[in-house]
Amino acid sequence: MAKRWSQILIFSKNCAIIINRIIFGDSIMAICCSQVIKIPRLQFRQMTRWEKFLTWVMTPIMYLLQGTFSERPQETHLWNNCKIDPEGDWLPNHNKTVRVTGSIFATTDRWLGFIPIFHMPIFGGWREYVVLLPADSTRKWYVGWQTKDAFGVSMIPVRGAVRVLRGPGDVCFFAVTQHGLQIPLKKVGEGMIGHGGEFAKLPLR
Repeated sequence: MAKRWSQILIFSKNCAIIINRIIFGDSIMAICCSQVIKIPRLQFRQMTRWEKFLTWVMTPIMYLLQGTFSERPQETHLWNNCKIDPEGDWLPNHNKTVRVTGSIFATTDRWLGFIPIFHMPIFGGWREYVVLLPADSTRKWYVGWQTKDAFGVSMIPVRGAVRVLRGPGDVCFFAVTQHGLQIPLKKVGEGMIGHGGEFAKLPLR
């Protein structure tokens, strides 16, 4: 008699549930409780049309602020950065993250004491970046970060590799699918804004 495995994926509010079933012929013989797997998932909203429009409007300004039109500009802004509660139900599995040490060249300066300049390279903002790629780069995914002071995820979807800036502090970058499931991430390169190179046209978060 033929035997095969069947798998069901169910999404609940805070997790995904995977149920593995053993099927003999056309009938289900058993569902073992030990084969019911709960995977925590991150809850975050998608961008609204206005947020997408604002991101598009800012594109020429970000080209100017980075000082070059030959590289893809920064796209992360206050309205498309979803903050995550560090005391909440979801935390990244650090076995699937990429840890990047802080850069001694990354400034913490602010204009007038409150306006950050880290996305403004021509005014002394961050220039160094690393290139990240998830295990499954064919589907849409989102990059997130966790530092001592910040914990969030970009609401702009990515396909393939992405560039992320190196700040003054250590950071753990992670990747999640559109359903909030974490997937393994790896570092595949590094570079600097204004120096061109093979990664210059990749999205910058």
